[in-house]
Amino acid sequence: MSCGQRLVGGAWRFTGFQPDQPLDAQSAAALERLHGSLRLSFDGQNALTTGPGLQHVGPYRVESDDGVSCRIIAPDDTGAVSETYIRFVGSPHRIEVIDRRSSVPGRSTMERVPSGA
Repeated sequence: MSCGQRLVGGAWRFTGFQPDQPLDAQSAAALERLHGSLRLSFDGQNALTTGPGLQHVGPYRVESDDGVSCRIIAPDDTGAVSETYIRFVGSPHRIEVIDRRSSVPGRSTMERVPSGA
């Protein structure tokens, strides 16, 4: 099964973030508020991100898929392209999301939300 196929079929909950550079106190506090409440889901064409005061749906495509990791390409609202790397780590229920092009580059960890939760 491909990495892209493994992402579909449920939501992923944000469990942590390791920034590439130290964060200021305000950014660190904002990320801490998202811990456990930010969710991401994929349906094969669109990604849905939800959290406190946030809901965003946008198209994506999967590239460079080797079954364990893949590159996600997604245009943002301005038409600029976002490039994120996702890899499964340790189990089929944990992923690492590596984003080097955002305003706060780093590595996020997420876990699959159990069905019905």
